[in-house]
Amino acid sequence: MVVLVLASGARAGEPRAAIAPTTVGQTAPPELERAFQDELPRALQASGFSLVPQNEIDVRVSERPEVLRCTAGGCLAEEASLFHVDQLILPRLELPKMGGGVTVGLSLYDAAQKRSIAEAVTRCSACTADRLRASVRAACAQLRASATAPGALEVATSGGVARLSVDGAAKGATPWHGPLAAGDHVVVLEAGGARVERDVSIAPGQTARLDVPLEIQKPAAQVARFRVIKWITLAAGLAAAGAGAGVWAIDGRPTCTLSGTQRQCPNLYDTAPIGAALVGVGGALLVTSVVMIALDHRAKVRAARQTTAAVALSPMAGGASLFAFGRF
Repeated sequence: MVVLVLASGARAGEPRAAIAPTTVGQTAPPELERAFQDELPRALQASGFSLVPQNEIDVRVSERPEVLRCTAGGCLAEEASLFHVDQLILPRLELPKMGGGVTVGLSLYDAAQKRSIAEAVTRCSACTADRLRASVRAACAQLRASATAPGALEVATSGGVARLSVDGAAKGATPWHGPLAAGDHVVVLEAGGARVERDVSIAPGQTARLDVPLEIQKPAAQVARFRVIKWITLAAGLAAAGAGAGVWAIDGRPTCTLSGTQRQCPNLYDTAPIGAALVGVGGALLVTSVVMIALDHRAKVRAARQTTAAVALSPMAGGASLFAFGRF
């Protein structure tokens, strides 16, 4: 096992990287091991990787020398945390037992995702130190190209459509498929006043798929709000107005039937005030019922012209059109 350290400062905006211990399949000739150790940091830097200064790595290794025995699994994330880096480059130098050259392999491990996100392999036949250095440079360039290759995002929905934006940029409506740079992105879906935000990770050269089920919700609060009460109010208004008119009509009439000897009835009906009051109450109830009927009719018309959807996201592994939305 050969331990390599990096010897260059990190570029602004680039993930910081460190080289993990090198796995050697068979004992390599000393000159090939030295060529591999010398060339790898330089080739990585020339390919565009942001490298951790050597003195920073040396200090960390002196604190925790046991991490140098890490080759795979969860300890890689621990090693990345120790070195304060975002990525680890896992190199291997393989010499087949039956001969046939030397294989140089590089893997880029992402500490946040806890998995390898890019691979590169080159083969050095009849390998000399110079040829091995060339193979290392080719592997580093291949790894960089693989690590920076754009990915893609595919968002599908069932039960409706939703407005989609990625990193604040509008993308249209679901279903949607398009290229995205590798890395983490913020996906926002909006439908019917609901807004859901999720983080999606795009691996280089791969497509992340997000399934978004939509539940259609009817605007029940806007349809037939008054239901039966408007008809009860209408009936009560008609009854009150009719009763008031009848009571008002007998105002001033005698309260008894005159006999043959009577010229007039001693008492007369005085019902005008009560009749007027009942007519007024009935009229008010009729106006109120008409207003409620009109409001309910308007709400039904508006509900028939709109589609409302609520959004719920279901996270998936790997992440996470003609658009018609709202009123028609």
